[in-house]
Amino acid sequence: MKVYKEYCLLIKTNLFSCHKSINYFFIIKEKKMFNCYFKSSKEKKSFYQHKKLEMLNYIKDSLERKIASVTASIEVLENQISRDKEVEVTN
Repeated sequence: MKVYKEYCLLIKTNLFSCHKSINYFFIIKEKKMFNCYFKSSKEKKSFYQHKKLEMLNYIKDSLERKIASVTASIEVLENQISRDKEVEVTN
């Protein structure tokens, strides 16, 4: 039941169709239970907005890690190219 509620939450945030694999990970990893019975529509809206913000921050963090690894790979490759050019010039 918990996973189903979280699945419903992700569908309501309109993120499920855009980021299926990340949302699947989020459903499995998310340990918090939440109350689906809200006192007002403002409370419900606020809850879903905070959940959406958590998800977007998770996606952002994931992309930042990927960008950092690609940047490091580019730097290493550029160093290797410049090193190889120096060896060719001295030969």
